Amino acid sequence: MEPEPVQLLRDAYESFNRDGVEAFRNLLAPEVEWIERPRFVALRHARRDDVLARMEELKWGEWRMEPEDFVVHGDRVVVPVRLDPRAPNGEQAQRTRAHYWMLRDGQAVRLEVYNQRGDATNAAAGYFALLERLHERLRPRTYVEIGVHAGRSLARVRPETTAIGIDPEPIVKDPSIERTAKIFSEKSDDFFRDHDLTAELGGRPVDVAFIDGMHLFEFALRDFVNLEAHCTEQSVVFVHDLYPKRRDVATRDRTTVCWSGDVWKLVPCLGAERPELNIAVIDIRPAGFGLITGLDPGSRVLRERLDEVIERYMDLDYDWVEREDGGRRYRMEHDWRLIEPLLPPPFGS
Repeated sequence: MEPEPVQLLRDAYESFNRDGVEAFRNLLAPEVEWIERPRFVALRHARRDDVLARMEELKWGEWRMEPEDFVVHGDRVVVPVRLDPRAPNGEQAQRTRAHYWMLRDGQAVRLEVYNQRGDATNAAAGYFALLERLHERLRPRTYVEIGVHAGRSLARVRPETTAIGIDPEPIVKDPSIERTAKIFSEKSDDFFRDHDLTAELGGRPVDVAFIDGMHLFEFALRDFVNLEAHCTEQSVVFVHDLYPKRRDVATRDRTTVCWSGDVWKLVPCLGAERPELNIAVIDIRPAGFGLITGLDPGSRVLRERLDEVIERYMDLDYDWVEREDGGRRYRMEHDWRLIEPLLPPPFGS
């Protein structure tokens, strides 16, 4: 039996090709998270009529949209679309887009438009979607993100969460993010040297942190050590890029477009040097997502031997990632039923 979201979207596209953007009126929820340039613009809440008006402004009506597929990820659907100009005039040529819809109770509550299908799939089934679900489940009072870039992950933070972002060159262009998060344009090492993180959070500890800065092991390790000192035993630290699928993307020197660096070395390091920590590496697009609990803000084990520890793991070979006695010990499927039991109670409860 065909999933209901697919039928809703198929009907909407067929109606669009007949009636134009007004065909989406019955599909869109009263308020929609609309995003048209995912690389630089974060999620924006807009009224249904405003979204329809924006579609008109972008001249959606000048195209016919032919869905090539409907790929379902729970309540999210990725639709690769072929666009043909309704009235070819020599200036418009066929092109493709990928639409990422989120549907709830028979209505679309989100629409993101991507140039590439892979980017849309990552948004629907990759770490952005998981990070969003973790925020909904944990409801952190405070959140710290190292490595903001364009703000796409920072946009997943709940409005009531006090959030701080740290990045030497952030390119956040959506003012809604800057209204909800305080962004420090500096390197994380400099931030922790020059600022009191607890004071910046209004005297509260870090509930949740996300490390996604420099893609090098020693930076990630220092970020973890510095963050843990401001956490509690119930806090959670997320780390991006802990399960790179290929050797060439897991090197210290960047030679590929998609590059995760050697952040993965953080897992064997913490596993051996801090065995009391609970470490899970979730196999999720594009390069894995780590979840660390059981923190000890008073621990000095790593801080007092930092240079020695970095040197010990710096030359570890990528083979460790796929060994049964190495990275496979920490790996788990991207299955919420397996992930949720690893989490503490909601902080906002």
